[in-house]
Amino acid sequence: TPATIVDIVIASESHTVLEEAVVKADLVTALQAAGPFTLFAPTDDAFTAALQTLSLTKAQLLDLANLPDILKHHVIPYNLFPSLQNVNHHHAPYPQQVVL
Repeated sequence: TPATIVDIVIASESHTVLEEAVVKADLVTALQAAGPFTLFAPTDDAFTAALQTLSLTKAQLLDLANLPDILKHHVIPYNLFPSLQNVNHHHAPYPQQVVL
């Protein structure tokens, strides 16, 4: 069985905040559905920078009522980069993106 976006995010050491956000936003089942999907996945470093810019804590981010909507803006129902399919996302030219 091919890995889902959720499987890849969980396995990634640099996407722990995204993993927490996906769980908190109750999007796990949706992201385990048959794709194709392209996820523009912010790394933990990107979340840290955004939180500093927005003067938010991670807890405040995870408690945002619009968190599911924010995350949905990072997923598109297409495989934008078919040549990267099944490529280890840490070595892909777009390192913050997981392509399935």
